[in-house]
Amino acid sequence: MLKVYLAGAVRGTSGRWRDEIPAIPGVLFMHPGAEIPGPDPELRTELYTPADRLAVRHCDILLAYCDRIEGGHGTAAEIGMAVALGKELLVVCPTEASRYVWRFAAGCTPQVCTSLAQAVEIIRYAAAQVGGAARCAAEPVR
Repeated sequence: MLKVYLAGAVRGTSGRWRDEIPAIPGVLFMHPGAEIPGPDPELRTELYTPADRLAVRHCDILLAYCDRIEGGHGTAAEIGMAVALGKELLVVCPTEASRYVWRFAAGCTPQVCTSLAQAVEIIRYAAAQVGGAARCAAEPVR
């Protein structure tokens, strides 16, 4: 099972990007910030910070959706941790402005995705590779 940590906005309209990710066989998507109890979950750092660090440590890929021009400090910290741990990193910067703002994070990965769909296809292929389902389409040599 390929474990993918989703880094990026969690709540409100900024968090809707998570709903665009389809279920993929062989992939477990880790949703940080989900299910935090209380009236103001953003202030419950004693709950979500240790849990997020543990999840980043156990993921195979960190998918960072970097569309926001302002904010994103938590996402930046999660990217830094993933890089320090040697995790695979997919950074999605859908606009020229976001690519500029997130240029240091984007510089940590060999490829910056320009859409969430592109990142999902990479994850789908990675899951097939890890699960042993990817096959070459070429004719066998005789």
